Amino acid sequence: MSKWTEYFEADAPTLFTESIRLQSTLNRIVRHAGGRGAKLLEAGCGTSLTSILLADLGYDVTAVDLDLDVCLQARERIRRRSYPVHLARMDIGCLGFRDGAFAVAFSQGVLEHFDDGTIVGTLREQARVARAVVFDVPNARSGERPFGDERLMTNRRWRALVARAGLRVMSVTGRGFPAYSYVLPRFLFAQRLDTVGRFFGQDSIFVCTR
Repeated sequence: MSKWTEYFEADAPTLFTESIRLQSTLNRIVRHAGGRGAKLLEAGCGTSLTSILLADLGYDVTAVDLDLDVCLQARERIRRRSYPVHLARMDIGCLGFRDGAFAVAFSQGVLEHFDDGTIVGTLREQARVARAVVFDVPNARSGERPFGDERLMTNRRWRALVARAGLRVMSVTGRGFPAYSYVLPRFLFAQRLDTVGRFFGQDSIFVCTR
């Protein structure tokens, strides 16, 4: 059992909890997918729950991860409930797909575990195989490193890495609000969620294109 599978089993996320926690991320992916049936790629699938949620919404999802134990665990989860997710063991920095094969390549809780050079190369490779790249990472406001090696960087730093990869940022929003932010007027969350997310969210969601 790898360190990652031990981490996932200890955390034990479910489809229900992930659908709530990642609602903003899922919305960004869907918004740029171009309609149900579009081909999506999860680069670094971990539990595969995000891919499963999107497949359940009618998208053609491929999930890849390099960790063998993670892939085996994900395969069993997908097989047990017959979810229509294509799973492959693959290095997200060297994807075996043709240029433009997907509408969106996405990741959640992945890029913050790598150094700058790997992040840049991985973003560039995802942009090669997809029209849009969506990634969700903890930012400098998070203060938490549940796995241990997370790099908690500012949005400005992430923007610089996106630019080094030759991409442009279309939008940035956030999720995972600290408790103190809920003293803000309720209408801000109802009508200005993107703005509130950028300034208070502990996780940042970037949408990028070439």
